[in-house]
Amino acid sequence: MPFVFGYGSLLNCSYRAVSYATLIPNPDFPVRRAFNAHREFVFSESSTKYTALGLEYVPLGLATFVNGLVIEVTAEQLSHLIEREAGYRQIRLDACCFTGLPTGIESDIIVFIPETPEYPTEEYPLSKDYIDICLEGFCRCNLQYAVDFLRLTSGWSPDLLEYALSKLQ
Repeated sequence: MPFVFGYGSLLNCSYRAVSYATLIPNPDFPVRRAFNAHREFVFSESSTKYTALGLEYVPLGLATFVNGLVIEVTAEQLSHLIEREAGYRQIRLDACCFTGLPTGIESDIIVFIPETPEYPTEEYPLSKDYIDICLEGFCRCNLQYAVDFLRLTSGWSPDLLEYALSKLQ
């Protein structure tokens, strides 16, 4: 079965978690987590636009580790994730790019990264609801995961970073 690395709202989904893992900075994939993916959530007869998490390529000196969760998915679940992550492309990384994996995972791990980075705007702001979903998932892992999520994610607005910090107290 395929493995997927979740580093945002996927931590708060009901997929079968294999392990908490960390994507480590490396010369072939120098990235950091950022708010850089415009999304639209459509429900009933209205919709909400917001900026979600993604990974962004940066010079290696600015790359940071990205903590998250490796999940094992069925082919059907992967198909659903590909549909859900429209606007993201699939990157397959060797398991050696991660720490915290159990022995035996030798296949590539799929990471979704925005095709075109799009940062928060007035039309696509940061959303407290989305941040709550992500933060809840990180807190389920452990408090340090949540702190690292806040500390190592690029693109926070000062007021929403303060809001997220207050949720940890």
